[in-house]
Amino acid sequence: MEEQNPTRRKGSAGAVLIGSTGWERLPSVAGKPLRSVVAGWWTVALVGAVAFLFRLLPLTNSHTVGGFRGYDDGVHYASGVYLISGALPYRDFVLVHPPGISVLMAPFAWIGSITSDRLGIGLARILFVMIGTASAVIVASLLRSRGVAATLIGGGLYAVWTVANIAERSIMLSALLNVCLLLALLLLRKYENDRRARWALLAGAMLGLGLSFKLWAIIPLVVVALFAVVRFGRRGLVTFLGGATSLVLVVVGPFFLAAPQEMFQEVVLAQLGRSDGLRKGIELRLQNFVGSPVPDILLWSLVLLVLAAVLAPWLSAILERQPFLKSDDARWWSILVVAQSAALLTSASFFDHYPNFSAPAIALTLGALASWLARISGRRAGRAGPAMVAIIGVALLAPVGVVGFSLKPAPLKGVSQTAVASAVAKYQCVWSPYAYMSIVSNSLTRSVAKGCGPLVDYSGVKMIIGRGPKESDAVSALRLTDQNEETKLAGADAAVVGVPHSRYLITKGMDQVLRSQFRLTMRRGALEVWVRR
Repeated sequence: MEEQNPTRRKGSAGAVLIGSTGWERLPSVAGKPLRSVVAGWWTVALVGAVAFLFRLLPLTNSHTVGGFRGYDDGVHYASGVYLISGALPYRDFVLVHPPGISVLMAPFAWIGSITSDRLGIGLARILFVMIGTASAVIVASLLRSRGVAATLIGGGLYAVWTVANIAERSIMLSALLNVCLLLALLLLRKYENDRRARWALLAGAMLGLGLSFKLWAIIPLVVVALFAVVRFGRRGLVTFLGGATSLVLVVVGPFFLAAPQEMFQEVVLAQLGRSDGLRKGIELRLQNFVGSPVPDILLWSLVLLVLAAVLAPWLSAILERQPFLKSDDARWWSILVVAQSAALLTSASFFDHYPNFSAPAIALTLGALASWLARISGRRAGRAGPAMVAIIGVALLAPVGVVGFSLKPAPLKGVSQTAVASAVAKYQCVWSPYAYMSIVSNSLTRSVAKGCGPLVDYSGVKMIIGRGPKESDAVSALRLTDQNEETKLAGADAAVVGVPHSRYLITKGMDQVLRSQFRLTMRRGALEVWVRR
């Protein structure tokens, strides 16, 4: 009679399972049978697959992998194009963020220079799809030890939520901050089990890298530094901060040395002076956190749900008499939610993609809440309890996914990007007011080389000018900028502009140059193509 319980024999090739189950020889992974590894990681793999498809398919379905993906997206790619042409941010062109994005975009800009801008930026966007997928996988991995419900709900939310993927289908800075933060949390978890300094050093380096992309990274950097000193003591904190400082100096240092005053003005002072979100009240900002307009009762119900998730680990600590800050990572995740969300809800500047900054912490905290609910339900209903929590949570994610699959920002309405690019293909010097228009027309790199490329960041220039010591100086600088653009336009072979012209920062002088020296040859949606008479 066969044994009912299988036995295991280990060999050089892996593990052999023998018994009535009929398992054949299976390879091992890290000393564990493949079946065990699959059973433990299938939820993480599922989250990763969903996140990848949710980020990539809307781009491929709309044919915008290499097309229009918003204003900021074009600015970030253009900064890389200018960098490989020999121009440095701050010294030679305005960039109101740290220089990390220019460095990251440089290889893709180089590919674009030898192929086409649309291929270069398309590859850069695929990189961001992979970055977003990695972030979702790390969220799921951090929650995996808390059970299936936590992994599927927390990781699944990050995979399908508009707030998460809005910045990971385009070249957006907050996507980089998110993956840097999540990698830091993953490395510090490794350091907790293996106190070799390299893990804390690498964790700090990740957040230092985040700071080289956007100053917002200072918020998670401070929170995670507090986590490091509480959990690992002074030695862990020093190592962590050493890693962060080293990365910032390596990436940012050379650009600061080239133009210290300009960099400080553009990256720090200009950001402190931003006020483009003052009219966006608390409810509108919360709607952007949801990812789509919802009735007020649902909006505030979701706010209460997040507040419950923030308070749950602290309540658990009180009920179970645990140390508040040393026993559960979920308490630190909840601190991140409060710190990041408070900064976004009170900032003078706010746009619809900003809540992406807090998406990892919110997803982790809601995943931890799901774990807590699964544990409580398991005490009352046995194995069926956690299963029901997982099923209900995934079902609630379905409408989130329906909204999250739509593309934001939407493709340019009525614009054939191929037709626009073809209309200017034979011209070497094509002027546009915005970088994204040069990308749509596939003319950015060659126009930069000819000296008639667009300003990297027209809005950034306005921010810098607005910080002039006197109003008259600011007006003079603004007029000088516009005059320079008029000069570039006058020397161009063609132009791609938006309509109506006044909406796209085309001054009266530029409009006069267009109408006197160029003729309109094409209009597609909100874009016009003008060529020299």
